[in-house]
Amino acid sequence: MLGVHHQALANPEQGEPSVFVVRRIEIDYLRPARLDDVLEVVTRCEEIGGASLTLLQEVRRGETLIVRAKVVVVLVSSSGKPQRLGQLVRGALERFVD
Repeated sequence: MLGVHHQALANPEQGEPSVFVVRRIEIDYLRPARLDDVLEVVTRCEEIGGASLTLLQEVRRGETLIVRAKVVVVLVSSSGKPQRLGQLVRGALERFVD
């Protein structure tokens, strides 16, 4: 838990609401999974930009790697314009950058 909640971004006490939206996904499906499989999704932050985050995700069933994805998300205001990441978000994520 990073201490930054998406609800707090979407409904801030001060300032304009903002949300993360997906800009791009690169995904490799490596193995099949079934409906009742228990899967674990592990997310690491690869890069922090001015208004964006590049996230690396792995989906595993036990030790078996099922999916690998690279996801770019952008913080946008309620009007849809990119918004710079604030210190709260940046500070929470910087310690996890690869």
